[in-house]
Amino acid sequence: MGEKRFHGDETRWEGFEDVAGKTGQRWYLWGMQSASVVFYRMAPGRGADVPQGHCAKLHKDLVAVVLVGDRYSAYKCLAKPCDELILAFCWAHVRRDFLKAARSWPDLERWMCIWVDDIRELDRLHAARLEAWDETLPRDLQPLDFTERHQALETKLSTMQACCETHLQEPTLPLAQHKVLSRLHNHWAGLTSFVGPPEVAMDNTTAERTLRTPVVGRKNSYGSGSVWRAHLAARMFSVLQTVVLWGRNPHHWLSAFLPACADHGSPCPPDLRACLPWQMTPERREELTRPAPGTLSPLTDQASEGDKTAVVDTSEDQLCQVSCPTSNPVPAGSPGRPPSRTSVVCACPIGAERVSRVTRSSCPINAGAVMTWCSATDFLPWVRRILTGEVSQLLDM
Repeated sequence: MGEKRFHGDETRWEGFEDVAGKTGQRWYLWGMQSASVVFYRMAPGRGADVPQGHCAKLHKDLVAVVLVGDRYSAYKCLAKPCDELILAFCWAHVRRDFLKAARSWPDLERWMCIWVDDIRELDRLHAARLEAWDETLPRDLQPLDFTERHQALETKLSTMQACCETHLQEPTLPLAQHKVLSRLHNHWAGLTSFVGPPEVAMDNTTAERTLRTPVVGRKNSYGSGSVWRAHLAARMFSVLQTVVLWGRNPHHWLSAFLPACADHGSPCPPDLRACLPWQMTPERREELTRPAPGTLSPLTDQASEGDKTAVVDTSEDQLCQVSCPTSNPVPAGSPGRPPSRTSVVCACPIGAERVSRVTRSSCPINAGAVMTWCSATDFLPWVRRILTGEVSQLLDM
């Protein structure tokens, strides 16, 4: 919370547990990304209290903090009482307004596409300005190329603003045109926030990409079965997405962090420097960047049609063989046949305890094996037991 540039967005999440005082099962997953951290928060609602509670933790000495987001009213309520926070609205959403209007009103398609072309030109001018931007120099000492490109961007924005205001003064302006231009005019201050600090993005696609992975997970699991699972999902998304943001391998990070918690009696280790990407040593970063050992290679020549064996990287690890069912395509009109089984050789760290009931195989227990070979139904209770001190019970199963 000591950084000054953020991207924010939210998406729905289903929580299938009755909560006192809450109607329905619709929850929301809020995402916030800075240069160093991706943070998710699971909340029962979509009100302004969620971003307000999060941004209340910003360092009090920060000024000119920029939050890039869409035009959702919760972010506007967040910025009203906070003079230090600047909202930067998303031009991609404005572009969608014009494209949607063009599809709904074919007679106005050509007029709408002119504004779409103007937004494309803005994006090009902003990208050209960034190419000449030197982050190590103050604004008044920037190279001449930056100054010229910055002036070209300001000129384009002034032209678009004047055109917008001129059209809005026309008494016979069609309602569809008036609607999109009014929305553009009302959000103009936030849409031009990127002009001052060049490092501020023109759009909020960073936050939307940040939510893509949780959204894919939501579509597969359809949410969470209980409140604690929903909050655990948000925390795991935060940790793993931050690890990915720094270019580390989540497989190795989990394989190192979860056993360290278990060795410490469930709580986090007192010294987290080996786990935080921004505090790791260069050797530690290199260790957690290498590829995961459980990556499958093409099937071997010895594989038969009904029992196939896949080989994986086994460097410095002991081998375990996992047999799991795999479905075979059944041609239309042919009688069904039982699924065959695929034997997979996976690499697991030496010295890991064997828990065949958890992994449903002879594979030693470790974060990578459970994440790879178990369903979410098995993995989440395993993590929960580690975090609640039930490791000994789990290892005795």
